[in-house]
Amino acid sequence: MNEPPLSSAPRAPLLVRWLGLAAQIAVLALPVILLFRAVKSFRFNTYFLDDWVYVPLYEKAVKGGLTLHDLMAGYLEHRIPVPKILSILGVLLTKGDVTMMNWVVFASLTLSWLGVGLLLWRALRTWEKMWLPWALCGLALCSAVHWQILLWPSAIVLALPGFFLVMGVLVLGSRRLSFWPKLALTFLAACCGILSCASGLTLAILLPGVALCGYGMQDRRMAKRFFGILAAGMVIVIALYLHNLKSEVDPAFAYGQESGADTLKHSVTTLLFSNPGRGLPYFIAQLGTNLCRGINADRRAVALTIGSVVLAIYLGFLIMAWRGRKEGLLKKAAPFLALGGYSIGSAMLITLGRAWASTSFGGALNNRYSGIAAMLVVSLVGLSAILSATTPEKGGARLVRGPLMLAAGALGMLLAVNWCHGFRMMEAWQGARLRGAVDIHFSQVLGLIGHHGRDGGQLQISVAADRARTLDELGFLRRPLARDLRLNQFKREKDMSRSLGDVVSTYNRESKFYIEGYALLKSVGRPADGILVTSKPAGEPDAEPIIVDIGYSDELPAWLESNFNKDYHFIVKNLDRPQRFGEWRIDLDRARLPPGKQKIECWALDFKYGTVRRIGDGFFADGL
Repeated sequence: MNEPPLSSAPRAPLLVRWLGLAAQIAVLALPVILLFRAVKSFRFNTYFLDDWVYVPLYEKAVKGGLTLHDLMAGYLEHRIPVPKILSILGVLLTKGDVTMMNWVVFASLTLSWLGVGLLLWRALRTWEKMWLPWALCGLALCSAVHWQILLWPSAIVLALPGFFLVMGVLVLGSRRLSFWPKLALTFLAACCGILSCASGLTLAILLPGVALCGYGMQDRRMAKRFFGILAAGMVIVIALYLHNLKSEVDPAFAYGQESGADTLKHSVTTLLFSNPGRGLPYFIAQLGTNLCRGINADRRAVALTIGSVVLAIYLGFLIMAWRGRKEGLLKKAAPFLALGGYSIGSAMLITLGRAWASTSFGGALNNRYSGIAAMLVVSLVGLSAILSATTPEKGGARLVRGPLMLAAGALGMLLAVNWCHGFRMMEAWQGARLRGAVDIHFSQVLGLIGHHGRDGGQLQISVAADRARTLDELGFLRRPLARDLRLNQFKREKDMSRSLGDVVSTYNRESKFYIEGYALLKSVGRPADGILVTSKPAGEPDAEPIIVDIGYSDELPAWLESNFNKDYHFIVKNLDRPQRFGEWRIDLDRARLPPGKQKIECWALDFKYGTVRRIGDGFFADGL
């Protein structure tokens, strides 16, 4: 008897479910994968501003003499032994690669996101309810919008406290750990967060608070006992932290404050008594500083609006959780309330520590604060998911879930815009760091550009040249400092085409030649890392060109919009000149030229690959 063919219909739903799951996992993983590629592409082993603070520690670690005091010494209002230890270990193990800190920050953001996923699972218990909130959290945490903390090695201090908070909350909620191991690990996480940055002081309140809410505790009595012991330990830690806390760094890294200044006292008294009205907008703007990126509008107004909205929503969730404490809502929501509390508490501390140093609340929009603000976004997403999951028990599920889905879609679009903006700024940041590295490279033979009369951008710190020499002696620079001014220290490639670079004009006034031109290293708009001006005796075409001066393009890459506002602070730019991409002007002092008639040529330097390309055909000039 012939049997009917087997039907494949029952397999279709299973296949669809597997394809759907694969699509969901791809959505979850995409931000992490893209961020990994961005960090790998745009990191560059050079130093910027506060990175120079660590150089004496590297020297002591290599030559001997590193002490506990060096690690615990006050840095403004911070004690940062954890970032110092990580930085020292990373640089020593890699023989000078400071970009190891970029990977530490990437890992901390990724692990924080994975930890948030576990927190969502504990609260929701189903994949269908948690995957979309988790994806939004990943888009907020693993985002290129945090370009500064991802690419600026010393900004690791702002990434670590949030990571340790997530780890501490995970430990608190563990069912496998008994009382004392859980207490010890939670205390360790809090201490690591506190000793990473002053914003970590919030962990001394938040982690005991989560325990007091009963999260991860068997009963109320255990929660109170855990809270009492942990809170007592935190009081001791904070007392030791604040004891004799004085800034012990060079004034160049401390807003001009002399070593030994009581920075914390100065910050509080200045803000509270000298200009109390500055604090509130500074505080609120920080809460919206990550979500206001990439929007074509006044960034300050957008940050204030978004900051006010997210703060109001958080307070609303806090009230709802408190009212539902008897039904267990407060206990379930405690981890995400703590994440939002971290953003809000940190913004308060940063306002006390930095608002006095800014002429307006624009300082709150510095990109290094975006990672802290992102925790509030994660908090609101998690609290929304918990509210949505608990609503059916009380009815009105559609009334709650519909608006939440619309809000999730709007937030996803906003986070995607933020991500794209951050990616662009990562490339701009790398360009600025390359220009700074060129300045440092020639610092021993020409001095820093900021030291001979022109805008040196990020390299106006007087100690940079001395500390660069120390790094060079240790062998920790990506490319050793220039010992001479011969052009052949770089590899010469074919001359630059007129479509990418040319010398537009040259003219002589008194003792100076003024040279104007443009140079892009590639057609999509990356400016040259430096413009090298060389001379050689006229009539000696085979003579080795000698570098007599260096200039820099003033502009951002050509594809960047013109309204990045606060982010210009970190890009070498001179607003006094026309804003055409790749444009540069060099004021060449004739005293720098050898006597007699000289052949002057300009070269576009690609410092990343150590190559130069001649711009134009050159011209002749007489040295003094």
